[in-house]
Amino acid sequence: MGSLGINRRAALVVGAVLVMLAIVPAGAGATVFYPPTVSPAVKTAEGFELKGTVYDYVGTTTYHFEYGTSTAYGTSVPAPDADASGPLATSVSQSVTGLMPDTTYHYRLVSTNSGEGTAMSADATFSTATSTSTSTPTPTPTPGPGTPPSYPYPTQPGESGSSTPTVGGSGPKPVAKALASEGRMLLTTPKGRTLYSLSAERHGKFICTETSGCTSIWHPLTVAAGVVPKGPVKLGTIHRPEGQIQVTYRGLPLYTFASDKRPGQDKGEGLKDVGTWHAALVPSKGRG
Repeated sequence: MGSLGINRRAALVVGAVLVMLAIVPAGAGATVFYPPTVSPAVKTAEGFELKGTVYDYVGTTTYHFEYGTSTAYGTSVPAPDADASGPLATSVSQSVTGLMPDTTYHYRLVSTNSGEGTAMSADATFSTATSTSTSTPTPTPTPGPGTPPSYPYPTQPGESGSSTPTVGGSGPKPVAKALASEGRMLLTTPKGRTLYSLSAERHGKFICTETSGCTSIWHPLTVAAGVVPKGPVKLGTIHRPEGQIQVTYRGLPLYTFASDKRPGQDKGEGLKDVGTWHAALVPSKGRG
């Protein structure tokens, strides 16, 4: 009987754990690699138009703007949340009316993704004061609650769609090295930042562009005109839609990922948007 009682209690515990797991949302606790961003609000005849960009990483994505006279906000539009599923980056906007005169309003953009969870943009402001109501103020740098911390790597030349190449000069230049990590040889920048390629970017087709907002997270590895990229494998180049010259490996453009926090880290491995991101690997035998 003692053994039977223990088995029954164990079964009850297992059952309770399964019930708890069943009610945890799929995106709970997930890292949001693509938080939304806000743009300056635009004054209209009736009030202001709030603007921003929502990133649909995977699954279903919805959004709303929050605004109010403090960072407590208090009002959400639209209600219920609007759908932003589809393209990697979707420009969204919402008109707000009935605003008080001579008042500074705070606003932010909130998006919820079924795969990643909920994230907020930085806080931004606009004013209904007569002297400033025609302006389009720039979002303030103060992050809203829940916004991921800034990435530890400083922005380098050539990142975020910059026209400045990652590697300047002319002639042969080292742009990549092999770095051992967990039994693999990663292809990284000389400073150890893992390099990635997007499976869908083949035969000169670009998915990750500055227009889509992708290059704010996936930073192209670019070189100045006249640079011959060198590394532990055979590298090439291709012209990007924005005009830069990007380094390629096995015909695929190379990028670094903003969320990698230390040399050799590859948090971008296997991430999917329009295609799948993979860390570039150096063959164990010979040169690629």
